[in-house]
This record gives sequence, structure tokens and C-alpha cells, in this order.
Amino acid sequence: MKGLRRWEIGLVIGIMLALGGLAYAQFAYESVTVSHVSKALTATTYGAGARKALITCETNAIRFTLDLVNVPTSAGVGHLLYPGQPYVLENRYEIVKFRAVRASATDAVLKVTYF
Repeated sequence: MKGLRRWEIGLVIGIMLALGGLAYAQFAYESVTVSHVSKALTATTYGAGARKALITCETNAIRFTLDLVNVPTSAGVGHLLYPGQPYVLENRYEIVKFRAVRASATDAVLKVTYF
């Protein structure tokens, strides 16, 4: 084998571009319980270095917003995230502005990995 073929090089470049040009390494993780009051992610956990975050809804559905203007409510304000569904916060702004509330009468649990 003499090295990578053209299509293999193109595949590697495509993956790097999809990741924003950089490979991100996980550096923090947390589990967040979301109740009837708007909840943010934990600033002391994600610190100054978080550039992306992967959120997975583990138990019950949530509603979330990313703007600090519209507070999510179980009555319908915000985007729905269902159990088992992942969501990627693409930049630090979204991580800092993320707010969530449970979408039903039962608390939800989010698993969050920071990159």
C-alpha cells in the first residue's frame, strides 16, 4: 500500500470540515436534572474552554431556548427535546444561553458532554 487514495483523502477532509476544521476532545461531563423552573448548564463544569456540547435527553421531554429572552415553559415556549434525542450546542454562545424546563409533570435528566 502506497498511502491514501484520493477518495480517502477527500473523506478525511470532509470529516474535518464537518467538525469545524478541528477535532474536539471531551474535557467535561455532567448530568443535569431539569424541573419546572428554568435551568442553565453548570458554568463551573464547562468553564472557559467549552466550544461545543452534546446534550442527550435521558428520561422525560424538555423544552429549551438559546437566547435568554424567551424563557422556556412547559406550556409551549421553546424547542422540544424528547427522551433519547441528542442535540449539539455548536458554540460557546449557545452553551451559555441554554435554558431548559421539563415539558411534563415529571423531571427530566440531561447528560451533557463538553468539548
